[in-house]
Amino acid sequence: MATYPVLIAQYSRDSSCKLPFHWEIVIKTGIDTSGRKPRPIGMAFQLFGSSQAGFSPLNWVGCLPVGSIPADRMEHVTSLLSQVEIRQGSEWNCQNWVQLGLRKMSGHGYAVDQQLAQSFDILQHKMSELYVLWNAGDA
Repeated sequence: MATYPVLIAQYSRDSSCKLPFHWEIVIKTGIDTSGRKPRPIGMAFQLFGSSQAGFSPLNWVGCLPVGSIPADRMEHVTSLLSQVEIRQGSEWNCQNWVQLGLRKMSGHGYAVDQQLAQSFDILQHKMSELYVLWNAGDA
């Protein structure tokens, strides 16, 4: 059975923005080979709103692989992620939403990293390590 990789993409923000890096859940569904360079294609799931400030796709700083889903379950995963709880408050943002999205996927039996789905601290640490590798040219 075909599977699609699940990743967390992160983006730096402009220097005037005090928010942490923007995160989103990405499900890679294929490769576009129609251009000069092959490009990944897929779907991105993210929290929109005030946590969106200061972020641009041009500020991409890497992706962390976190699991996979069966290709024929894409519609179900899309529905699940649309149901992720959104909380109000200055301490809650897109990073929290991503972790809750992973937890929801894990709770429905999808193959996502259990540690990352259950621990926000571990997820933040892994994403920080990714940024260090990105800056060193290793990611």
